Amino acid sequence: MKTPNSSNDDAHDIFRCNPNFHGTVRKKNPWHDWAMLRYEVDENNVTEFYDVAGKVCLWGIFRDSNVKETHTQNRDVFGAFHPMKQYRPPRDETMPFLQKDVLAKDIEILSFDVVVSTAYVLPINWVQKEAFPTKVENVKSYCIVPPRSSWPVGQVLLVGKTNYSKNQL
Repeated sequence: MKTPNSSNDDAHDIFRCNPNFHGTVRKKNPWHDWAMLRYEVDENNVTEFYDVAGKVCLWGIFRDSNVKETHTQNRDVFGAFHPMKQYRPPRDETMPFLQKDVLAKDIEILSFDVVVSTAYVLPINWVQKEAFPTKVENVKSYCIVPPRSSWPVGQVLLVGKTNYSKNQL
């Protein structure tokens, strides 16, 4: 699925999901891209927006057969996403611009309009004493890497017990 593009260039994000990408009957090989999903939350008469990483599980295109418009005007695109659990996940202690989270309990059906960008999500060990997961089904927690444009530029990062400035990294 290609994202819509409001600029004049040909750049698009492409999202794929397949329960058996290049797999066989005996060996399943799932592939799921990740997307940043924009949630609008109203609390105490204040609207806040949160970008939450979610695994793309399924795309669906719904067409209104009663509408006699062009092919693209009578369709709605929805996705089944497995989002992270928290709107504001905790920051990583080593690299504070990274977030750590776990998947929410439920998969959500959302309009394609909530997809704001690709997401870079990696499996991690939340606790160092745990073995690193070698299979998708054993992954318990994830590291969400924000877009490079939101990384802290010119700030001092705390890495381990040593302070490093941007110029030293």
